[in-house]
Amino acid sequence: MDTIEIDKILRRNHTTRGAYVGCFPADRIPTLTRPMPHCMVANVDSSSAGGSHWVAIYVQSTHAVDYFDSFADWPPHSPHIHDFLRRFHTVNRNDRALQSDRSASCGKHVIYFLCHRCRDGWTLRRVVAHIVEQKTEPDRLVSAFVRTHIFDGHAV
Repeated sequence: MDTIEIDKILRRNHTTRGAYVGCFPADRIPTLTRPMPHCMVANVDSSSAGGSHWVAIYVQSTHAVDYFDSFADWPPHSPHIHDFLRRFHTVNRNDRALQSDRSASCGKHVIYFLCHRCRDGWTLRRVVAHIVEQKTEPDRLVSAFVRTHIFDGHAV
């Protein structure tokens, strides 16, 4: 998925649009100017690169943030994302990889995470546990979610 697809989905979705700020390259992540909570999607590459992997950031307060990476890479490979996260006292992150190395489903993973985080108020840990508990392989689960609930026109 590219920036336009992710941005279009999350801006139009009734569960995310109130909190969603946008989809950014790592070097263009905005400063904290919106009311809390709010969320965004960031690519681990800077604006001068082509873009290789999407992560989700859910800012709970000026002190706490959720960092969701479907590969569970920590610390973030991007110095820009790492610097952004250092502003927070508490950084909640997933330590379990959900996405296959052979998959390009990171955009669908961040959409799945932000929809459940915004709609259901699930913590990052709860979203990850829910994905792991399913009998369906994670990449297929998030792909089916986006296809069924987003592209088929159903409300999420």
